Amino acid sequence: MNKNEIIVDLGAEGGSVTLYGFRTERGWLFSMETSELDECPQRSGVVDTWPAALNLLDKYPWVSLFPISVHPDFRKKI
Repeated sequence: MNKNEIIVDLGAEGGSVTLYGFRTERGWLFSMETSELDECPQRSGVVDTWPAALNLLDKYPWVSLFPISVHPDFRKKI
């Protein structure tokens, strides 16, 4: 059974940004979730390309956040 895998989990004071991936026969699907301590988690729609996944992340200053975990298959890309 396929399941969501964490592609990159990024933390900051008071919240986090997590990009999830789901393996399919055609490749990866991606979605993003953000959470802040005082708000409910927000989940994006699903995208089917790596550039589109990066566009989801680009809505936040993700490159300056603290990396908590990075999926081994995506370490070089990130």
